[in-house]
Amino acid sequence: MALFFFEAKKMGTAPSLMTQVENQAWRACRAYLADNKNIGFIYAVTTIGTEARIWKYDRITHEESLTGNEPKGVRTAYIDAASPDSSLLRTALLAMKENPPTPIEPVA
Repeated sequence: MALFFFEAKKMGTAPSLMTQVENQAWRACRAYLADNKNIGFIYAVTTIGTEARIWKYDRITHEESLTGNEPKGVRTAYIDAASPDSSLLRTALLAMKENPPTPIEPVA
């Protein structure tokens, strides 16, 4: 069973490539959930250079940023690993570790 998918682009990425990396993560998570019907959610980490966002993808709400409330495609939502806000990344990574994807009970 997977914990998360990781999609990355190099620093200085154009806005269209930021959208591309987020969509690649979404597609990978969606495909994983389609292939693993007993799993309710999966995580993803998208990075641009040293900046990251962490996501939770599930079957109902689809995507949720664990590192801020901004929607997909917002460049300022990415957190640099060396910034004071990097504690948000650590908190999200710990939440992933403490709450891994687990099999869901079949609906009767």
